[in-house]
Amino acid sequence: MPLTRARGRPVFKRDGVRFLMRDGPNEVLCNVSLRALLSFGRTVGMDDAAMIFAAYRHRIERAASDKYDRTARGDYEIVTVMADDLSGGSQG
Repeated sequence: MPLTRARGRPVFKRDGVRFLMRDGPNEVLCNVSLRALLSFGRTVGMDDAAMIFAAYRHRIERAASDKYDRTARGDYEIVTVMADDLSGGSQG
């Protein structure tokens, strides 16, 4: 089941950005690593992690949802979006 955006603001941390998604009534904690943001940013000509997240949030959330759907995890585990998860095309 695809994840949907949950309420709440993303939390910018030194190692990336944490954000909430929903699987039906359940919240799913997700993270996109700083390395993934900066690597992806190079492909679209951006170098500020916060700006990359804001501009490509939909794509990052889609990558988190895709990863969530194809991997098994416990309810307590964080879905971490890595550079490989964002590769391919540069649509926003």
